[in-house]
Amino acid sequence: MLPPDGWQYKQVARSRLQSLLDEVSIEELIRDVLAGSELCHVDAAEPCDEAKRDKVIAHRVSFQLQPSDSSARVGIDCLLNGGYGLRARHCHSPEEGSRANAIVCREITEAIRNLNIRLANDVSGKDLETLAQAIAISLRHPSAKVWFDAATDKRAATADDGEVSSAIWDRMRREPKLIEAAIPCLSQGQIAFSLAKGRTVPLPAALDINGAFIRLDGREYVAKSKRTRALQIHLMGWT
Repeated sequence: MLPPDGWQYKQVARSRLQSLLDEVSIEELIRDVLAGSELCHVDAAEPCDEAKRDKVIAHRVSFQLQPSDSSARVGIDCLLNGGYGLRARHCHSPEEGSRANAIVCREITEAIRNLNIRLANDVSGKDLETLAQAIAISLRHPSAKVWFDAATDKRAATADDGEVSSAIWDRMRREPKLIEAAIPCLSQGQIAFSLAKGRTVPLPAALDINGAFIRLDGREYVAKSKRTRALQIHLMGWT
């Protein structure tokens, strides 16, 4: 699969640009990340605030992969920002993005369940065993996701981030009313933020992994704001 139609970068360093455009599979990218990262910030039972408001109890697994060498840092960048990475796969179609996201979740699950991953100082062997049991359910559901670390995700776009464009993202930037029609649950402010952030290629500091929220009866609970996640990235490059 080639990069999406019209895919190009601007104001990105040449050395980084070469890595972002290297043809590589999703499986190779996440394996490079796993080989050079430490697992940290584990929460095996993070509660869902929206579920509480619906009088539902639901929890998810959440943790982070922190790169410990340059290869993993480049790998995370390419996994998220590269022409063959997750944002690009979502740009092709929401379905292709979701499929690629599921592959990444599967590879991470296998590494943790096989105890084939390095641990940060704040994670014990017992934490890893607890996580290995919990992810068997939480990461297999469609709403499980991998994305930028929270600090990079939430901050405003800056000129230093560089830019990325594609045919569909360029069209949505010109005609945001199309997004309002396709995803009416988003406010104009949310659309404006995602369009601005989706124009950029920020360097991630780490890879955040959030499993699906699981109810006490084992069913998946998907927050309303996350039900159109794949479509949001497809149309705007961000969510």
